[in-house]
This record gives sequence, structure tokens and C-alpha cells, in this order.
Amino acid sequence: MKKKVLEALVEGSYTNGELDAEKVEEIAANLRRKTLKIYINALKIRERKRTVFVKVAKKLSEEKTQELQSLFPEKKLSL
Repeated sequence: MKKKVLEALVEGSYTNGELDAEKVEEIAANLRRKTLKIYINALKIRERKRTVFVKVAKKLSEEKTQELQSLFPEKKLSL
């Protein structure tokens, strides 16, 4: 699978910035096993790039969570 085609499939899997399960299932149903593995791996990489992992000793207040979210507006927070 060519890189541009793979990127287009991964980009097409998102609706309003969120991964759309229905689109993923539709795309996955039309791929062979080898290309499906490549596609799933590309989705995982994309999700890792979109997520910021924060480790803290105790639960953060809503104010601190909002402050962190403002630092990374395009990313999802994983506490």
C-alpha cells in the first residue's frame, strides 16, 4: 500500500477530529489481511500522536485539567 493512499484512508477515518468507528469498519471490511494490519498500525500511530499522556500522583482539579488542555488545544489528554 502506498503511503499517500494509507494517509488518505487514515484521514478518512476521522469525523470532526474524532475516530469514527463506522468508517473504520467500512474501510477494514474492504482490505486484505496484510493491508489491514498496516492500516490498523497507522491508526494507532496517529492516535498516539494526537494524545498527551500526563502522569500525576493524585487526581488533578478541574481547573488544572483545563489549564493542561489549554496548553495542548489540538490534542486529547490522558490522565
